[in-house]
Amino acid sequence: MRTYFTWLITTGIISLVMVVGAFVASSTCDDQAAFNTLFGLAILIGIIFSVLLYFVPYMVARSRSVENIAAVLLVNVLLGWCFLGWAVALIMAVVLPVGAHSPFEEFVKERRREPSL
Repeated sequence: MRTYFTWLITTGIISLVMVVGAFVASSTCDDQAAFNTLFGLAILIGIIFSVLLYFVPYMVARSRSVENIAAVLLVNVLLGWCFLGWAVALIMAVVLPVGAHSPFEEFVKERRREPSL
């Protein structure tokens, strides 16, 4: 789950750099062009954060490796548009039991245990 929060922080830093770049670029323009630039960036940043926030239940379920991750994803995609559906998906992501790892993950774990020559 730490990886997803790292992505959120990275997205925030990139957004901040974009806003600072817009301020620098708009300092050479007239007021209306500067307002349009900043308003467009604000809308873009809002959309990015909204999409990331929308899929938080799926990110939690994936980081926990829950058994029925497809159910969490379906509830999140189909019913997540209302707060109740999003909350149900988040509760499912936290409550569902942790499942077995995929064969690829088991293979990688076995290879990491072997000493390297």
